[in-house]
Amino acid sequence: MPRTLLTGANSFVGAHVINSLIAAGHDVVGTVRRENLIDEILALHSEGKEKLELIVVKNYADESVWDHVFGTYRFDYIIHVAAPLVDIPGKTDYDRDFLTPNVENNLALLRSAKRVAPTVKSVAVTGSVNASTTGSPEELLAGPITNETWLPITREQAREVNNNYISYCSGKKEGELALWDFVKAEKPHFSVTVFLPALIFGPPLQPIKDLKSSLNYSTNVIYSFFNGTHETIPATSFPSFVDVRDLADAHVKALTTPAAANRRLLVNGKPMTYTSLVHALAAAVPELEGRLPADSGEDTKVTPARIEAEADNELLGLKFRTVEETMADTARRILELEKLEKTRGAHRSRAPLVIRHKIDRREYSSAIRFSTTNVFESLSKLYKSDKFADMALRCGSREFNAHRAIVCTQSPFFERAVTGGCAVYTLTRHTDLTLRDIVCRLVQRSIHQDGVWDKMQPVMGKHSNFAVGVMHYMRAEKLRLPQGR
Repeated sequence: MPRTLLTGANSFVGAHVINSLIAAGHDVVGTVRRENLIDEILALHSEGKEKLELIVVKNYADESVWDHVFGTYRFDYIIHVAAPLVDIPGKTDYDRDFLTPNVENNLALLRSAKRVAPTVKSVAVTGSVNASTTGSPEELLAGPITNETWLPITREQAREVNNNYISYCSGKKEGELALWDFVKAEKPHFSVTVFLPALIFGPPLQPIKDLKSSLNYSTNVIYSFFNGTHETIPATSFPSFVDVRDLADAHVKALTTPAAANRRLLVNGKPMTYTSLVHALAAAVPELEGRLPADSGEDTKVTPARIEAEADNELLGLKFRTVEETMADTARRILELEKLEKTRGAHRSRAPLVIRHKIDRREYSSAIRFSTTNVFESLSKLYKSDKFADMALRCGSREFNAHRAIVCTQSPFFERAVTGGCAVYTLTRHTDLTLRDIVCRLVQRSIHQDGVWDKMQPVMGKHSNFAVGVMHYMRAEKLRLPQGR
């Protein structure tokens, strides 16, 4: 079974590449920049998580980091998705934020793979059509875009313009040129394939903190059509797109397609306007009625992009989703995320608290003695689900800045009591809590103002071992027993 290294596993494209790799029978080792993303990504890929391992790589330009990765794992293939984005706040310097990371991230990975990873057979890289064009009318009218077309902007011109979009385009070009110079000069034992997609649309499966601030650029374009941003359809930014799932499949197919070796590949290349996208949304997603912008006529001015991708599409045997399917799946996923945000309340940026119930010895002895699953069963007779959920949540929320309790437990009763039967959401932060922890934290935080302790005392009195444990804990912590209202 092949093992593949995937960089940028937390990205929009990376999330779908994970699915495509697992579906094709690969074991996947994915890289992320922050450890706190690991649980989220594993939860989002729960069906295939036994084939997915995630590791932290903070500096993609550090060859020694890749040396360690390749020394730890034996890889057959690499898919390199991670790259600087166009719309990161504070990233405005051409050399620091676009040129250097695009060039050095590519070269560090390839140099290390050549030196330390002799089993790697091929590498697929997510490039961009912006390495060939900015999409300006002048460039689009100059001739068709082929896999021999390069961006007609030099480094010096990009520095002089000092525009993030131009910097992004130039960075993609220079990073790819550096890659091909490496392949030509070093003649590595593996082949390289670079994909040149235009706008990438599709359902966002990556970790999303909130819709307002953490959607990727292209998904935000679609969301802007029905979140109130536009009263009329805006002008099209680039007149072509590919579905992210089709792009992910293309990466995986290229790994084992000899004809794709050491080539730039355009993908899909069909023409598109924002008007056609909005019309597709209206036809495929009736629940968006009343939320979509009106026709503006702006797209009558759009210069079509002549992207000659047919031969490259045939080379990989790709079949593409229709614009209606892409728009429907994208919108419905965004609508799901909207509903999730509403359940989280006003504090959208807060991560949910994951309560993993662990039955300690004291609870276990009480359960045996009183022939009950655990003492939560007794609590259920006193509190409705929403009340119990509130108790459990409040006992941890101040430490974990949480606004939603999530349960991962061996106790079906506990899960029902705390979640009220709700679906388990993305796991982001977690802690192990026993019932004793909950009770003592409730006491410690003076939640007895709701009369909780008055109700709990009679129940706890039946479970002497547990009650003794609580009292010992309170004495050790020098806590005062509250008296209710």
